[in-house]
Amino acid sequence: MKQRKKTLRRAAAALLCALCCLGSVSAAGGSEDPVITKSYLDGVFSGAFLPEVGSAANTALYDLEAQTLRDVAQQLARARAGAGESYSGSGRIHTARDDTVTLTLGARITPVDGSLRAVGSGLIDITAGQTISAGTVLSLSHTYFCADGQSGYATASLTGTANYRGSCSQSRSGQANYASMAEALSQLGLLRGTDAGFELNRPATRIEALVMFLRILGLEDKAQACTAANPFSDVPDWASRYAAYAYEQGLAKGVGGGLYGANNAVTAQDYLTLLLRALGHEEGAAFSWSSALTDAVTLQVLTAEEQRALGAASFWRAQMTWLSWRALLAQQADHQLLLCALRDGGVVTRGQIAAAVCMVAAR
Repeated sequence: MKQRKKTLRRAAAALLCALCCLGSVSAAGGSEDPVITKSYLDGVFSGAFLPEVGSAANTALYDLEAQTLRDVAQQLARARAGAGESYSGSGRIHTARDDTVTLTLGARITPVDGSLRAVGSGLIDITAGQTISAGTVLSLSHTYFCADGQSGYATASLTGTANYRGSCSQSRSGQANYASMAEALSQLGLLRGTDAGFELNRPATRIEALVMFLRILGLEDKAQACTAANPFSDVPDWASRYAAYAYEQGLAKGVGGGLYGANNAVTAQDYLTLLLRALGHEEGAAFSWSSALTDAVTLQVLTAEEQRALGAASFWRAQMTWLSWRALLAQQADHQLLLCALRDGGVVTRGQIAAAVCMVAAR
């Protein structure tokens, strides 16, 4: 099985590399206070970054490249659909909701993120020095030892992350694996993790949406090099340069009183508005903030089923990560994939694209 996976990964990487050679309100939304101002994108940004494609030949090439990349991802996903996964040695496991992981005798796991519930009664919390009964929520950062070779855990949250040592196997439920998309974005240099993982099981915030948006547009280096003062007192230190750059460039404004509303929740509607702008669609003509969810379906960024799911759920970092990945594999108004535009701009490499697609398809 491992040999088959290695072969698939090599084939996917080779194919992708060959392919890539071708060629608001205080809660972060609303037309009065968007996270990113439309005037910036209409003026400075649109002219500088989005390529102007004037020939049918380039459009056809973009269409072919986009379809081929999607086909590769879908074929890899189908090849692994419903399959399990075996692990040995040490590393990190990402699970989707209702996935289960079974440990062999002597294996150890340390939950990092999410709600993981014990399966079986053979787990011992060696951090606290006690036996764990079935159904117990495992404590984050505690280490658990499998004493019977048939116990493990199931994921009760949207996603789960755990470090492992020893041997174990994963059974997939078929739910979306947001953590693998986060890993793919990290591979592309567009998402940062911490010792606590990607923190996908909490609401996304206004400042996180701004930072993610700048990265997707390939503007992170410029933001980090910005020497302008950050005018917002509520922006955390790690995001200070991003906020300063966005304000200096006219990309974003605050909510008044020297505040950006950094920790206010952002919605799927807010974030989709940013992504549709990043894809070069004209606000007021192709889409609007108030109808961003349905407009995304019309523009073939989302399916109708995905739109309904987003509208019915809380918008957490998991969904922000998923939407970011979907946007990268969506075609811009000029027909080129956003991911390939980042490649052409030198933001990501062909090898990074290949590795990222394999990461998502593999889980």
